[in-house]
Amino acid sequence: MEYDFRISGIGEKSFKIEKYIKYDDIIEAIEAGNDDGLESIILELVDSFEPKEE
Repeated sequence: MEYDFRISGIGEKSFKIEKYIKYDDIIEAIEAGNDDGLESIILELVDSFEPKEE
C-alpha cells in the first residue's frame, strides 16, 4: 500500500507529519484487515474524541 504524506521540521528535535485521509478510506482499510495501521489509530482517536465543555 502506498501512503502520501508530508513531513516538516518544526524545531530542534521535532517534526510534523501531515496526512489527509477520507473517513471512508479509514473504514475500508479496517474492513480489509488493516487493524494495526494508521487508519485504525485515527479511527480510535476520532471515536474517543470528546469536545471540551464550556
